[in-house]
Amino acid sequence: MKGFNQSGVLLLVAIFLLITGCAQTKQLTSEGITPEGTTVGRHFNDTLSVSVSGGREKDPLGINEVSNETLQNAVKDTIVETKLFKQVVDKNPDYKLELFIVKVGQPVAGKDMTVNVEIAWALKMGSSEKVVWKRSIVTSAVKTREDESIAANRIMLATEAATKLNIEQGVEALSNI
Repeated sequence: MKGFNQSGVLLLVAIFLLITGCAQTKQLTSEGITPEGTTVGRHFNDTLSVSVSGGREKDPLGINEVSNETLQNAVKDTIVETKLFKQVVDKNPDYKLELFIVKVGQPVAGKDMTVNVEIAWALKMGSSEKVVWKRSIVTSAVKTREDESIAANRIMLATEAATKLNIEQGVEALSNI
């Protein structure tokens, strides 16, 4: 292209960032990733604590991801709603549910936004730390321009949907042990 130089590219990028930065972007919340109507196979008459690691607020490009606190609150809310365990406690539980956010794979750009979420789930005996059950769950969700016109919001909606599905599958699998 004649007359198209590096400063022109920088100007276009700056304009793009200005336009997209001014748009109202969706934030990931625990309410947004808490599944509704999750069914469980059985109920445990025990107490449970929930801890999460591996999450982060944003990726290196500044795209919102799944924080430890957001996932922890959503999992706790789901367990309380389903009555999977008698009670969710912070200290001296009968069992400990530990989650590790292995990966939140988000696209940088595109028409259709596919997000993959992998979370490692582990249930341990509260006093002995003996692993009773563990599973790595990978879920995906796609959001298109029909779902949301703003790209950053499409990424967040896909992240929200993939994380919500992961929680639902994790709680259902946990209830069937």
